[in-house]
Amino acid sequence: MKRIPSLLRRSVWAALFLLAGLTAAAQSRYLYVIEDLRTGQVVRSGEVGEQGFLPDTLILGPEGRFRAWFLRTSDLYVGNVEFRTGTAGQTLGQSLF
Repeated sequence: MKRIPSLLRRSVWAALFLLAGLTAAAQSRYLYVIEDLRTGQVVRSGEVGEQGFLPDTLILGPEGRFRAWFLRTSDLYVGNVEFRTGTAGQTLGQSLF
């Protein structure tokens, strides 16, 4: 498995902490960043919904490799998961996250 280039790591962390800075410190919120593993670019970011799910409107390219990064704002705990998308028109389902 390839290591994440230093510039990409900084970009992902910067996106997560920028989003964390925009949220209320007293309340624990979860933020996400979706990274395209083929290009190394951040393709989506935002806040996880009330039930802990990513938005239903999240659309990613078909047959891609992605990494989802999550940040809990109350204690800056970070986690991630890698996944692949199916062919055009398929859904991932909420159980992945």
